[in-house]
Amino acid sequence: MMEQKLYDVLIVGGSYAGLQAAMTLGRCMRDVLVIDNSTPANRFAAQAHNLIGYDDTEPDRIRRLAKEQVLGYPTVHLHQGTLTSVLVQKEGDIITATDEEGNNYIAKKLLLATGLKDVLPDIKGFAECWGKSAVHCPYCHGFEVRGKELGLMASSSAMINFLPLIHNWSEKITLFIDEDFAEETERFIKERNIKVVRSEIAEVQHVDGYLTNVITADGEDHMLDALFVSLPCEQQTDIVAQLGCKLDESGFIETNVVGATNVPGVYAAGDCTTPMRAISVAIAAGYKAGIGINNELITERL
Repeated sequence: MMEQKLYDVLIVGGSYAGLQAAMTLGRCMRDVLVIDNSTPANRFAAQAHNLIGYDDTEPDRIRRLAKEQVLGYPTVHLHQGTLTSVLVQKEGDIITATDEEGNNYIAKKLLLATGLKDVLPDIKGFAECWGKSAVHCPYCHGFEVRGKELGLMASSSAMINFLPLIHNWSEKITLFIDEDFAEETERFIKERNIKVVRSEIAEVQHVDGYLTNVITADGEDHMLDALFVSLPCEQQTDIVAQLGCKLDESGFIETNVVGATNVPGVYAAGDCTTPMRAISVAIAAGYKAGIGINNELITERL
């Protein structure tokens, strides 16, 4: 029987954080296996923005180029699949993982670059617009809709904090909220003639994912070019809970500066660790995790 290959690092997730970590580790001549199921959170977006060198580029194109470059390192390998279980043995000395087809993998270290899953609201037409004209981040999408008719769907009073931010890109804002807000916020709204709608959004109308208007539960029609919304999200894989990785109060994996979690031998990087969900942030986190893992492997060898 052929002896099973022991990888230095098993990376779960082949998007920006995972691929950057794989490149860093490949340049350190580490045997790396990346397991990816091709479900990055930004797969719905038409273009990536605010990323030097790739502004206005399709996310798929960026990932394809990244994979080509990463796989140019002879010790880095990519497998298409989904992990279903992971077991850490002997205080992180050996990590055993199993995918949905029953294949087993063993590695010295594990990096979770598994991202997050957005929980979309049950609103007709919303899913088709998500990532195109129904968006969460003005730093990623605000410039493209500057000066246009913008909406803010505030599911809680905390979302009101978005108002001054969005107002930076356009003065034409409609706020959809069914909660009361502070006196200071009310003053901000009145001084800037922001329209407040107390009825919930019932339907998002669009052309190929680009908003034209929304219909509220009271039957009113509101013309919009884009809708900003903060959605709940959750860890994309049950592996995080299986491993016992500590989460913060918002549900993100807690790590140190180089991505080490509370579980020996297990690291995390990218969207699963931070609310700052941008490609540049994920790449930086993957780079730091790659360095942290390589340094730990060197220390253990010495």
